[in-house]
Formats: sequence, structure tokens, C-alpha cells
Amino acid sequence: IIATAISKPHLKAISDHIWFELKRKNIPCFRKSGVSESGWIVIDYTEVIVHLFLPEKRFYYAIEDFLKNTLSNPKSRKGKIKNKTHLPPSS
Repeated sequence: IIATAISKPHLKAISDHIWFELKRKNIPCFRKSGVSESGWIVIDYTEVIVHLFLPEKRFYYAIEDFLKNTLSNPKSRKGKIKNKTHLPPSS
């Protein structure tokens, strides 16, 4: 899931809402990375990964293009991510 928030408080509110609602339904979060100040939050539920962006970060990282290229080229899915510098910091 990829979504865009309109501000840092909005980004935090969306992230908190998703996390609390799924926790309430006993769906555990595997990992949560990033903070609203970074402009990118990732919430990993193993089978579903939620990417929340501020508009400028969504444009900068162009994750849709990355995923489109990765999913359309099966050979590119082999191996690990070599450059993790574009991932948000763990929180």
C-alpha cells in the first residue's frame, strides 16, 4: 500500500491509526520504520507493507517506478537490496 499525507501531523496520524487499528484486531506489526519528520514511514505486516509519504518524498523516491520495474523483471527480484541508503531509518 502506498499513500500520501498532506503534512507531517497527517503522516503521523495515518501511521498511528493503521498501527492501532490493526493491533486492536490482533494483527501484529513486524517492523515500523521512519518518523513523520523524515517524510516517509514504512509499516511492515510481512504480507502487506504500508508506505506513507509526504508528497515531496513520494516524488523523490518514486517507489511506484521501482516496484513496477522490479515486478516486471523477475530476474531483478533475485538477491538482496544492495543500497539501503534510501530506506527510512528504523524507529
